[in-house]
Amino acid sequence: MAEKTVKKAIAKARSKHINMSSSTLVVDIDSSCGFSSHCVDASPCITRTRGSNNGHYVLPRGTRMSTYEMGALMGVRHHVITAMHRTGRSDAVIGAALGNAQSVNVLSLERLLVRLLNSLLPSLIDPSAGKQQRQKQNTA
Repeated sequence: MAEKTVKKAIAKARSKHINMSSSTLVVDIDSSCGFSSHCVDASPCITRTRGSNNGHYVLPRGTRMSTYEMGALMGVRHHVITAMHRTGRSDAVIGAALGNAQSVNVLSLERLLVRLLNSLLPSLIDPSAGKQQRQKQNTA
């Protein structure tokens, strides 16, 4: 089943004239051939089930993702995954936890947007306040 899914993904990539020697193809091999998905130089969504099955299949390497790779895609730092391994948890349990998690990058973007809106808010209410704030920043 998985071999058929990988061959189908390679055929689709080649039909789109994707250079397989310089690109990375990431394939979801845990679903049936008809429902499988793949991405070029990106990864399909890591779900709880996909994470617990050791992630997606990575070509040209020919192996599944490691928990460190899944963690990196989710924005989890290497030392956090190492700490999870030290607690005796299996790769399947760590992968499932990563699949259940919200990406750290999404949370970072949310904080960035809040800071951006807070910096723009005075100028939206009073346009002269924004000019005064920029003048303070330039003199500091």
